[in-house]
Amino acid sequence: MRVTSQYLFNNFKQDQQKVNQELKRVTEQISSGKKIQNSYDDPVIHNDTLRLDSQINALKSVHERTAKAQNFTTATDDTLQDFSESLRTFKSRVLAASNDALNSDNREAIAAELEEEKAHLIRLANTQIGGEYLFSGSATSIKPIDAKGHYNGNNGKLESVIGEGVSVPYNIDGISLFLGSDESVHKQISTNVQLKNSDIGETLKSDDTLKDLVDGEGTVSFYLSGSKHNGDIVKTKLDIGTDQTIETLLNSIGKAYGNTQTSQQVKVELNDNGNIVLTDLKSGKSQLEMKLRGEFDSNPVEFIKSNSTLQETGNDDSAEFEKNGSTVTGNVTLIADGKITNNTTKLEAIANGSLKDKTFKMDVTDINEIAHSVDLVLD
Repeated sequence: MRVTSQYLFNNFKQDQQKVNQELKRVTEQISSGKKIQNSYDDPVIHNDTLRLDSQINALKSVHERTAKAQNFTTATDDTLQDFSESLRTFKSRVLAASNDALNSDNREAIAAELEEEKAHLIRLANTQIGGEYLFSGSATSIKPIDAKGHYNGNNGKLESVIGEGVSVPYNIDGISLFLGSDESVHKQISTNVQLKNSDIGETLKSDDTLKDLVDGEGTVSFYLSGSKHNGDIVKTKLDIGTDQTIETLLNSIGKAYGNTQTSQQVKVELNDNGNIVLTDLKSGKSQLEMKLRGEFDSNPVEFIKSNSTLQETGNDDSAEFEKNGSTVTGNVTLIADGKITNNTTKLEAIANGSLKDKTFKMDVTDINEIAHSVDLVLD
């Protein structure tokens, strides 16, 4: 092969062009700080760049959300500390008011202080950050507590997305905070009538007989109703002879709430004051409720007294109500799915079974003392 001067020149020219192109590419990389200028320069690098840009934007978004969540939780912690301090002050003033050495003027002064502390607690409950209420659940635009102390928020959670498919809640909803129960607490309820010996007036013990309570021989009928820890309805009639002890009644109540020889759901006992005390052995939020009355020889045996204007009679399942002016308030807490109900809760959520063909019957007297019977068809 003959190597001419033209051949050598062409090769040199091509090499020079390659060097210039490479030098241009390197110069552009140095000046721009980018390895490629166009997607077609290196498709693999371009795709990696797009992926990394997307991850950077996602991380920036996560940082913004977590920063907001951090500010929200910091404000929540500070407010809860103020809550604790205010509640300690409230408690100390209540204890001070129980001092027998205080006169009516002293107690009125303490009552005024308690009203101020209550107003402070309401203000704390309505704390905002960035225009959002801390304790309204997910309804952050709604003021959670009104002037009467009623809760208007929900139990929704605010969550911050910190990764793909990973989110963390960062708020405390008002239902859990203001209306919930401590998970370590065992709910306890009791009767408020002191059981006494009908002859000598002494407080009864659990080993005393029902005869000591009713002063007679025969059978005492007890009407028990309420709900268990999980909301299951309890409703039964207990017929117990007067020769049996109070302990027999207590054990019968326990069985109605699910106690067996191998499993105890509740603890039923008679305290030193002669009151029947029912303790839920399961801790946390509980729907435990109890109503109890008795009947012996057509005479009532009372276990619970109230200021209600409608009293439970016989073995029906009517609820007790308290009248205050034009308002009638029931004394039974309504709970659906483990949560306290509100005006939007559907009736079927708190019903014991289907509402089909069910009727809510009310016997009422209007302001003109005229009696009415009202039937509300529930379905």
